[in-house]
Amino acid sequence: MASDVDDHQSLKVPPHSLEAERAVLGGLMLDTGAWDAIASLVTPDDFYRGEHRTIFRAMEWLAADNKPLDIVTLAESLESHG
Repeated sequence: MASDVDDHQSLKVPPHSLEAERAVLGGLMLDTGAWDAIASLVTPDDFYRGEHRTIFRAMEWLAADNKPLDIVTLAESLESHG
C-alpha cells in the first residue's frame, strides 16, 4: 500500500494556471512598459508550460536589446532563435 501512495504522489502535477501564464505574456505584449515591473519578479522557470517558458525567454532577449515585445518582433525572435 505504501508504494501505491508513493506512486500516486509522484504523479501529482505542480500547481499552475495556464490562463495566468497567458495573461502575463499577453499583458507584456500589450504593455511593454510592464517589463520593468516584472523582470525581477518572474523567471522562465515560473511558467509550467514549455512554450510559455520559451516565449518568456524570447521576451527577455528582446528586452535586453531594448526592442519592443510586440507580436511581430517576438515572432521574428522566436524564428531566429529556433
